[in-house]
Order: sequence, then structure tokens, then C-alpha cells
Amino acid sequence: SFVLSCIGASALKGSEVLNFRLDLDGGKLLWFDTEQSGFFFQKTQERIFRIANKQADSPKYDAFHLRKLSAQQRFDVIEHYVYNTPGISCLVIDGFVDLIPDYNDLKLVQDFVQKLMKWSDEKNILILGVLHLNKGDGKIRGHIGSELKNKCDFVINTAKNEAGFFTITNPP
Repeated sequence: SFVLSCIGASALKGSEVLNFRLDLDGGKLLWFDTEQSGFFFQKTQERIFRIANKQADSPKYDAFHLRKLSAQQRFDVIEHYVYNTPGISCLVIDGFVDLIPDYNDLKLVQDFVQKLMKWSDEKNILILGVLHLNKGDGKIRGHIGSELKNKCDFVINTAKNEAGFFTITNPP
């Protein structure tokens, strides 16, 4: 989530943040958080604007806190904004697993990934999201992880070592 907030801040700032740069090409970024509490959602949004050195309102950025909704309601809200926001160029979903009732149900996962691909193609948008690793084996989570890894253009892995430092990689 921190790395993604740096990428979002780079879009608002119009320059590199943490060696990432996201060019919205005049479009709008929509941020949907499905998992954090309201307190931490607000802290994340404050961090994005602080890093971007911007005020907490921007015509090219909207953020939504969806934790209290059901998986289907979260999905429906995001789909509504995808199809009803003029000029959207980037969609951020912080919590892919929270958009489907069972991230290990192959049919549900395939339908979900197909919807993401459809949105990306029809609206010509970049979709960025968070999918946590399994704590036990460090692999991408469930069927959703396997399907997303197969369809994604790139994956960014963030890992914290024993000394408290983070390493960001693009695993094979």
C-alpha cells in the first residue's frame, strides 16, 4: 500500500516519487480502498497529498473508502465509477481480494479478472492494485493471485527484511 501511495503521489505531483513516475496524460486517477479502517484510509490519503506537495483536493484525483460494503457492493461501486467518470486514466484498487466472496473460487476469480481486462480495454485505463502474499510461503494469494499474475503486465513485490528495510522487486 505504501509503494502504491508513492505511485499515486507521483501522478499528482507530476514527477518521480520513490523512483516511480505515473503520467496520467491529462486524465484522472480513482483510488478505491477496500480493506483499511477509516483512520488508516485517511492517513494514506494525507500521505499521498503530503508526498505530492498538494492540497487534499485535486480535480484529477478521487478516493473512496469501501471497507464497510460487501464484496459485491464494492465491485459494483468501482464499476459504476469506471463507466461514469469522464477522463479516467488510472484505477487503483487497494485490496483485490475484497472484491470477490472467495478468492480461491476459480470461476469467480476468472470472471473477476475478465472484468478487469474489459475495463482496461474499453476505457483504456491502467489498473493498479494490491494483492498481499501468503504469510506462510510468500506466494501470491490463491487463485486470484495466479490469475492476476498471468494477466498482469508487471508485478511489484515489497518485502521487509529483519533490519526493517524494504526491498522492491519485479519477480519473474
